[in-house]
Amino acid sequence: MPARSKAASKPVSQQEVSQVTESPPDETESTPDPIQIEEDVPQLSVFADKDAIALPVLPIALNQVNLVGHCGNKPEICYFESGAVKATVSLAVRRRTKDSPPDWFHLEMWANTAETLYNYVRKGDQIGVSGYLKIESWLDRELGISRSKPVIKVERLYLLGSKRNSENLNEEEE
Repeated sequence: MPARSKAASKPVSQQEVSQVTESPPDETESTPDPIQIEEDVPQLSVFADKDAIALPVLPIALNQVNLVGHCGNKPEICYFESGAVKATVSLAVRRRTKDSPPDWFHLEMWANTAETLYNYVRKGDQIGVSGYLKIESWLDRELGISRSKPVIKVERLYLLGSKRNSENLNEEEE
C-alpha cells in the first residue's frame, strides 16, 4: 500500500476552503478549443446541438464465451515435445426447453487448465468455462475442400460437480 503524504492528511481550515471556492473566475481566460478530430473517422455528436463536440465512433470488438454444461466424452490430452500440454473435450449445453436437443461445443485448453481437466473431469461431469471463440479451418486431404469448425479456446475452467458426486452425497444424507 502506498504511503500517504503528510500534506494530504493535513486538516484544511475554513478560511482556505472559502478562498478556493469563492475566487471569481478570470475573465481573460477563454474556453478551450474543441477537440480536433480527423475527418475520415466517422463521428457521433454527443448532443443534438450543432456546436457540440464530435466524438469518434470506435469499433467495439468482443469475443467472450461463457458456458455451463456436461462433458460429452472423456477428455483427451496431448503432450508436445516443447513441453506444452493440450486437452480437448466436447461440451453439451442444454437449452431452456427440455424437448430440444443440447448444443454441442468443442473445447480446447492448454497448460495447467488442460491438466486439471484431464485429472478431475470425466464424461457426464458438469463444468463451466470462460474463453473465446476461434474458427479453425483446414484443407481436407481426401476431398480437397476447405473445412472449418468453431472451437472454444478455454481460458478459465470451473469444476461444478458430477452426477456421481451428487448421488454419493444424497446416499450419505439418507
